[in-house]
Amino acid sequence: MATRLFSIFFSVSLIAVTLVLPANAVQSILDGVYSEDQAERGRELYNTYCSGCHGDKLQGGGDFFPSLSGTTFTANWRSQSLGDIFYFITEFMPFDMPGALEAQYYADSLAYI
Repeated sequence: MATRLFSIFFSVSLIAVTLVLPANAVQSILDGVYSEDQAERGRELYNTYCSGCHGDKLQGGGDFFPSLSGTTFTANWRSQSLGDIFYFITEFMPFDMPGALEAQYYADSLAYI
């Protein structure tokens, strides 16, 4: 329930930010829509829950655990919204316990990534 409520809040927040932007500005994963404090919390969570598979520097762990940075990551997610990425990680990550974390943990981890 909390994850669903956060997803709705996250989506509404993204829509609100989009309404404030000029009509020709479209947000993507390349835009910094997070705070430095949130990214720092996300780094700590990433190190705990994600680095075992995706590497300590987001470099990935072979074909099965992709990089979470760089050109390949950007190319794979460029046409997706932050909401799409958030949905994916809340449903499928961490690999060994998908969906087990609090919604805020996922949002903070995404801010770090």
